[in-house]
Amino acid sequence: MTHKLPLATTLALAALAATPLTLSAAPLSNADFSQGFTAWQGVIDDGVPATVAPADYIGNFALSATPGFATLTNDATYYGVTLFQPFDLSGAGAVGILLSFDFSWSKTSGLLDGVSASLLDDVGNPLLDLFPAGLDTTLPTNSGSTTADLSAYAAQSVMLAFQLSDGDFNEQDSFTVGSITLDTGDVPLAPTGALLLAGLTLLPLVRRRR
Repeated sequence: MTHKLPLATTLALAALAATPLTLSAAPLSNADFSQGFTAWQGVIDDGVPATVAPADYIGNFALSATPGFATLTNDATYYGVTLFQPFDLSGAGAVGILLSFDFSWSKTSGLLDGVSASLLDDVGNPLLDLFPAGLDTTLPTNSGSTTADLSAYAAQSVMLAFQLSDGDFNEQDSFTVGSITLDTGDVPLAPTGALLLAGLTLLPLVRRRR
């Protein structure tokens, strides 16, 4: 028997808790944690998931010694810990939306404990696994970097979520993420705008010939 819940289930249950999820129409912000956990939200799970302010649970959410990184840690009270941020991709270009981050974890049981990095829709349903294809999340320790293409979700409201969950009843696991960047791509000019820009570019050449 384990007490591990899937990420989407955890967030869906948290949405029904006394403190509801706070959605946002803003772009991804404070991705480098330079303002602590501002703009980020947390879910703690002791059998009844609840949304919380990460800064209020320093035993489960902590800024790492390395700038730009945050660490999730479970304990005997809260075996499931999720850090997430709702954000909006409506201002992004239609192509080239790239999300990158570094990660590392340490688990007491590679197989029973879980880590995940996911893109979710605005009600917590999974859209995309952000870990590299073929990454073995059953390893007790691992680290690396990854980049995921979010172009298919342009103009949507989504959530970036990192989850650590215990399954062996030895709650001494940790999951660190950081160096999070979001390249929203270039918004293509409308045809008339592109022609106008081309015309402006040629003006200096015409003047020189006169």
